[in-house]
Order: sequence, then C-alpha cells, then structure tokens
Amino acid sequence: MTTEITSLHPADRPRWTELWTAYLAFYETTLPPEQFDYTWARLLADSELHGFAARQDGALVGITHFLYHPHSWASTPACYLQDLYVDSAARGTGAGHALIEAVVEAARAQQASRLYWLTHLGQHRGAPALRPASAPRGHDPLRLLAIGCPPPTPAARSSATRRPWWTPACRP
Repeated sequence: MTTEITSLHPADRPRWTELWTAYLAFYETTLPPEQFDYTWARLLADSELHGFAARQDGALVGITHFLYHPHSWASTPACYLQDLYVDSAARGTGAGHALIEAVVEAARAQQASRLYWLTHLGQHRGAPALRPASAPRGHDPLRLLAIGCPPPTPAARSSATRRPWWTPACRP
C-alpha cells in the first residue's frame, strides 16, 4: 500500500482528534478540549509546532508532531519528534517509517543539529525498524535517536523502578 505524507489540513481535524486521542490513551493521558483546540491551531499555523499526516487511499492513518528548539551544544536548533501515531489497522504498512522520513527531511531543510524522539520503552524495541534509511548508523547528527522511556505504569512511576534513559536497558 502506498503512503503519501502531507501537511495537516483543516478538514483533517475530526480524524486527527481520533488519532491523537488514541495516542494519548496509549500513554494513559487525557487532555481537555481546549488543549486539543490550542494544539490544532498551532499545528495549522506551522510556526512553532509542526505536523505531518500519513494518508493511504486518501484516508488519514497516521500523524506526527515535531518542533525545533535551541540546543546548547550547537548553533542550529535541534528537532524533537514529539508525537508519532499510526492507526492500528495501518501498522506494518510503512506509514510510521514514512512519517519519520518526512521529519528527517524537514529537519535537514531547517539545518537542525540533531533529531531525537522520546518513546515508550515498549515502543523502543520497534524503533530500530523505524530508523530512517536516510539516517544510517555512524556519525550522522540527524540519525534518529530514539530514547526508550519507562512504561507509564504505577510501578514504573515509582523512583525505585524508574531507570534513567542513559542506562543500558533504556539506551537506543
């Protein structure tokens, strides 16, 4: 199946809301409607928060949100891939990979010093499969640095079981 990556369009709001709600549910998070409105407006403005849509046969099946911020180790901004979600029916079709590739290309166009993504530890195992072809191993500052975070369970939230990202168990 062919995946097309586009910007988000005003008509995408209902489906984007469904996908972002499912993404937030995965992280056991809910947000008030005002936050959805605020985030959507920022995504459409495409100035401080950016987004892409993955489409298959015209249907919106995946979303990603990303942003640029100053980096203390470089004179150019870093790119943070903040949210990535693909509908369960479209997983394994390359939609996630295509979304990541689009963010890599956007980061290159902005001359970002690095690209990184914080993700759920359970997703971390799948992250190498999503590693962009344009981001080979080695010294590529725009390689996708996927940092596995502890799963959002009550046990993981306790300081006794939480591991810092730099420990071998959470390292990319």
